[in-house]
Amino acid sequence: MKMIGLTAGRKYGNSEVLVRAALMAAQASSGAEIELIRLADLTIKPCIGCEKCVYERFAGREGKCILKNDHLQFLMDKLMECDALILGAPSYCSRPPGYLLMVQDRFLSVPSSYRKRLAQKPIVKGVIAVGGSDMVGVMLPILNRCPGMNMKLVDQMMVLWTSRPGQMLLNEAAIARAGQLGENVARAAAQKPEDGTYISKESNENLGSFDRSDYDLTTQLTPIQEACPVCHSDLIRLRGKTAECPMCYMKGTVEVNGGMATFVCDPVNRPSPYAGVAGRKRHDDDGILVADKLVQEKRQEISDKGRKYRSGITVIRPPEIAK
Repeated sequence: MKMIGLTAGRKYGNSEVLVRAALMAAQASSGAEIELIRLADLTIKPCIGCEKCVYERFAGREGKCILKNDHLQFLMDKLMECDALILGAPSYCSRPPGYLLMVQDRFLSVPSSYRKRLAQKPIVKGVIAVGGSDMVGVMLPILNRCPGMNMKLVDQMMVLWTSRPGQMLLNEAAIARAGQLGENVARAAAQKPEDGTYISKESNENLGSFDRSDYDLTTQLTPIQEACPVCHSDLIRLRGKTAECPMCYMKGTVEVNGGMATFVCDPVNRPSPYAGVAGRKRHDDDGILVADKLVQEKRQEISDKGRKYRSGITVIRPPEIAK
């Protein structure tokens, strides 16, 4: 079994400490081969939205990204080698660092051969989020979808009020929890793909003590109140009389029992219509291809109307950067 840790924080920073603790515990419990990749060491160019990879796949070809001379292929190949991933990141402005999001954008160009392999054996994943305060708005939902491809979430954890370098080393509870996460992910990776079920079940008994706005000098391992029972996101979006998960788009209602609000979707074991084969058909066949047919039919009209926006404004170019 091979497990990779992927970090989006500083070298030997707080999130990397937890990822390392998870990897070491996984190796001790399962004998897994472990490696660590720091995103800060990689050069990843931003997606330019050309969609060549999309149309290549629609035509039955590989659909590789046209951008070259960066580390995307290296990262894809390393992830394809592994059975499990531990992803760790700090919170920047209530979300993960920008270069992790840029990697996620580029993973839209995962070639067809990779997709076929992942359909047969998904990579299981554990997620570790670290907040310098309690401003961690969309950390877990974004991390749960990064870096892309077909990865099955097994476990997730979050630590708050850990902003200073080395501070995590004082939080024995968080390090122990990261070790448990690593063991959980290794156990799931050793099972059959269909048995790699979600393991994390945090206690909500002390959740009230984390609903606070004052600054706390102690390091906290926060319980996660998972709102969505399907994708385990902690976010729910209100839609008039109904509610939906903004990550997997399952529909349901919000119910309050015993003072606790719960998102109820029925049935909870039904896969999201936005995920898997059905989701790709909905997005690609029923969305992109239908729209593409319309654009092709209206090509001349689009060209005529577009002339208005192709001139009249000076585009400012940045100065050359000295090498």
